[in-house]
Amino acid sequence: MRQCETESPEELLRAIEEFNRGEWFESHETLEELWVGEKGELRDFYQGMLQLAVAQHHWRNGNLKGALILLESGSDLLSRVASVCQGVDVAALGADARRLSRELSGLGEDRMDELPASFLLKVRLVQQAAVPTARLGPPGELNGGFGMIELLRRRRSIRSYTDQPVARESVELLTEALLRAPSSRNNRPWSFVVVEDRDLLNQLSTAKESGSAFLIKAPLGIVVCADPARSDVWIEDCAIAAILVQLEAQSLGLGSCWIQIRERRHDAGTTAQAYIRKLLGIPEQIVVACIISIGHPAEPRAPVPAQELDYGKICHNRWTGGN
Repeated sequence: MRQCETESPEELLRAIEEFNRGEWFESHETLEELWVGEKGELRDFYQGMLQLAVAQHHWRNGNLKGALILLESGSDLLSRVASVCQGVDVAALGADARRLSRELSGLGEDRMDELPASFLLKVRLVQQAAVPTARLGPPGELNGGFGMIELLRRRRSIRSYTDQPVARESVELLTEALLRAPSSRNNRPWSFVVVEDRDLLNQLSTAKESGSAFLIKAPLGIVVCADPARSDVWIEDCAIAAILVQLEAQSLGLGSCWIQIRERRHDAGTTAQAYIRKLLGIPEQIVVACIISIGHPAEPRAPVPAQELDYGKICHNRWTGGN
């Protein structure tokens, strides 16, 4: 039986090409040949993709009810599958299917033909790591023995994004991750400004003299702020929240990057914090720690090889000279 960690079989690649060309019925037939002979996770994977192909075929033929039913069942099947399976970005495909379902529901039967082409599903291939792949339960919820270590292996700083927006459901999960971050004595000194406005993101991209320009391509930026009067360890609390939202982004198939703001300058006469305070209307007593840029990766980055990890940084029981 094929496993998710294996390379994409030839039939799957053909089905993906058909899917992305809008040949959804033909893609369905190709995927059916794969689906029938499989069990378990791969069966759910092939069947989920198949149902999403047929859902769009129904939409094109004016069958809204059929499209919505299969979008729901297809994304449900994909939620049981690894975030990346046989090179396919399953997490992103499932999130996009739920986004398409919400858009079609809002348009209704009378206006379903007004659906913007940007909502049509595309299957994306990503570079796989030669490590066990975490399984996804409900959106954003990891389970399985390798969940956290798999996220840490795959998380890389991503500074290049596609023009695809971050799905509303994903934004909601990211904000939940922020609010679930632990803080010293549960003081929760942090606050967050979630920025999706294109003009504001463009202006935030110039917040620093260097190191923030890639925000101009990001569909989402999260400005991490704090009230120092509420906690003497607000820096640590903000850092915890910032890395947790990056890990949640990774679990959703998104890329992210930390942009340092505290102790950085906008220009010779203005700090980066002062620039952002003025731009976003942040009160003077609130400090800005960093910005987290988030979006769909334009290019995959492979995990750092295990042999490159510096185990000399680890001491056991007593200090033995790590630096």
